[in-house]
Amino acid sequence: KPFVRITSVEKKASGTVKVTAGGFSFTCRAHYLEALGLDMAIFAAGIELDEEAAASLSTASAATEAEHGALALLARAEQSRFLLGAKLTRRDLDPRAVRLALERLESEGLLSDRRFAEAWLRSEAYRCDLPCVEIRRRPRRSRQSRTGSGVQDIRWPRLGPTHCLSRSDHGRGQEAAVVAESRSKPSR
Repeated sequence: KPFVRITSVEKKASGTVKVTAGGFSFTCRAHYLEALGLDMAIFAAGIELDEEAAASLSTASAATEAEHGALALLARAEQSRFLLGAKLTRRDLDPRAVRLALERLESEGLLSDRRFAEAWLRSEAYRCDLPCVEIRRRPRRSRQSRTGSGVQDIRWPRLGPTHCLSRSDHGRGQEAAVVAESRSKPSR
């Protein structure tokens, strides 16, 4: 049963397409249309979309918007998938669209929980003037209730000595790496 008629389709840069239908304009990446089961070949002026296809077009447009928002946040600082998803969902974006955007960013290597964890450890080592080993020994606070995710289930990677620079060692190059490495070795 026809729901809405496409009035125009414009192919844009970077794999995006602008579809005007039913008085609304939807800009979305072709990738999201395909992920939602819509073939780009069906998009032409005069084609009528059923309710399901119109909803998928709207979701693809929201996923493109979520991707742009995520990239803006990632440009400022590394983000975990969970926290980035929460920030985007607070912007009243469809959770399904947010999930699609995060999956795409992860598949392209633009979003990484591992990179976030490494950046967080470096930041804590610098802020607290502690080598990474001491950070791991600090008592864990339960973050489960605050975030609703298994943050403490992440296996924090063992970072090399250059990642364990403390505030007083920061900026001294190789000497600082040796100092940080010696601090992280257990005493006998």
